[in-house]
Amino acid sequence: FPRKTGDLSTDFALFKITQYVISTSISDRIKFTRNIPELLQQLGKSSKEFAFNLFPKIIEDQPEVRTEFALQLPHLANVFIKEMDSYPDVVQHILPCLDKTLSDSNSEVVKAACEAAIELTPIVQKDEREGVILTLVLRLTHDEEEENKLKGIAALKDIIPFIASDICEHFVVPEIASLATDPIVKIRKLIAYCVPKAAKQVSDPIYLEKLLNIYIALSHDAIW
Repeated sequence: FPRKTGDLSTDFALFKITQYVISTSISDRIKFTRNIPELLQQLGKSSKEFAFNLFPKIIEDQPEVRTEFALQLPHLANVFIKEMDSYPDVVQHILPCLDKTLSDSNSEVVKAACEAAIELTPIVQKDEREGVILTLVLRLTHDEEEENKLKGIAALKDIIPFIASDICEHFVVPEIASLATDPIVKIRKLIAYCVPKAAKQVSDPIYLEKLLNIYIALSHDAIW
């Protein structure tokens, strides 16, 4: 268990961490997880490693706790960036947690992680936005589970406006083209909402024409 530091705010935060570790109540652990951004502020920049050590344990907790943790990731990122001026911690600790929750076996955790991915997109810098978050979301659009695939496409729709034109042209447009011919109706219908989003981002007329052709094909879909 963490030792006292002599600072009242930090020691109270450490006490709460201890309570989480020994708690057998899921509801208490959910409540603790919901308050992690506040806990991080109480720990302060000098003691933030106590929170880092706790993240792996939360990731392995019950689905309800993992779901709450996923929802808190954007708030934690904001604390690191705005309160602690420590963007590298977002890269080293928050984004790996996003990766874990997006690949979770529980659909509610994945749903919460998709919401977190959308909220994190405008917060993080270009390299992480396109190299990490977009990559993770595109991975989810290839998930074997149909519901997860749909969640990934819905998240993709909301992050496209933050993606640079060249990345959109070379990675997003091909994904849209592929999913537009998916045999599952729900997927084709949802990917249609991505087309106008991507059309606003691309700059090369060739890709705009590709998107227009995809839209025309979808508009003539025999089922919907």
